[in-house]
Amino acid sequence: IFLSGAISDLQGRMNAFNLIENGKASEPWVRAFAKLFVQLGLPRAELAALTENLRLALDAGPDSVASRSAPLMPQRVDQLVWLGLSKRSVAILRPFINLLPVRTPVNLNSASAPVLNACIPVLDMAQAARLVSNRQSAHFRALSDIAKVAPEAAGDLNESLHSVSSRFF
Repeated sequence: IFLSGAISDLQGRMNAFNLIENGKASEPWVRAFAKLFVQLGLPRAELAALTENLRLALDAGPDSVASRSAPLMPQRVDQLVWLGLSKRSVAILRPFINLLPVRTPVNLNSASAPVLNACIPVLDMAQAARLVSNRQSAHFRALSDIAKVAPEAAGDLNESLHSVSSRFF
């Protein structure tokens, strides 16, 4: 996924660290990842393991007793095997996910159709592909622009999950 033909926009992917918020599974993100897993034919049990192990890794501070038994915090997507994903699943997910240091919404101007389909609950793949096609002529300047192209998505768009810009490239 590229902007200006050469710079990869990391916020066009789903941040796996978003799965946990305040020490608990983030329901909107778990649903989005579940939709992506179904779309890609990946085992839901791996998503459950990833979510729980990520929670444990995030909860374990360097001085806590839990840190001795908690999984290591991954720094790269390939390291998600430490948290319960198979190498096959990591390979399939790699183009659609990342690990960014802070919670990040998905940039809808650079997300692929599978990511749009996953992170906007009401969209099917045809509608997601239509959004990708429409933004080719003019990028979205606000979430309300997306609602004009895909009115069915208007109620599902929110700034904690979606954006039209990025901080990570």
